[in-house]
Amino acid sequence: VVIGIDHAGLVGSDGETHHGIYDIGLLTALPNMILAQPCNAEETMDLLHTAFLQSHPFGIRFCKNVIPYDDSYQAKSVEIGKWVMYHDSPENRVAVLTYGESVETVLEKVESNSLPVTVVNCRFFKPLDKAMIESLSARNINCITYEADALIHGLGSSILEYINSKKISLNITRIGI
Repeated sequence: VVIGIDHAGLVGSDGETHHGIYDIGLLTALPNMILAQPCNAEETMDLLHTAFLQSHPFGIRFCKNVIPYDDSYQAKSVEIGKWVMYHDSPENRVAVLTYGESVETVLEKVESNSLPVTVVNCRFFKPLDKAMIESLSARNINCITYEADALIHGLGSSILEYINSKKISLNITRIGI
């Protein structure tokens, strides 16, 4: 089954009773569930393509906004649980881990201001990209999770649970609701 979660995160003018900020904790608790959120139209098509090839339940969170897309784009499969790193350099001492629309927003700010900051598109909430988390830990890089959702049971909480279970060190500052 593929579950589309509409109005994920903060939805602005819909009002305080319509924000979709709690579904991450609810859905990641389900056994065998895969949960993702795309950052743009192409990634949305890729995740949908990938979701329909799975035998596990697959949830895709969608923002409220209309996203322009190229109808000639050919969707491709995405490796389940794999995050994407942008603007990375060995000299960077900070990484912002985020998802959804925030990826492009943060990346634009980092690039336009020439900031020495790595941006990680954490498009999967479950499963986590454990190899990337361990790589960030080995680099001793300071991490900021930036979420437009509840901090409780969110991305940052899942990362903290993982590093605790593996007894690895990662300096994390969580920003969210």
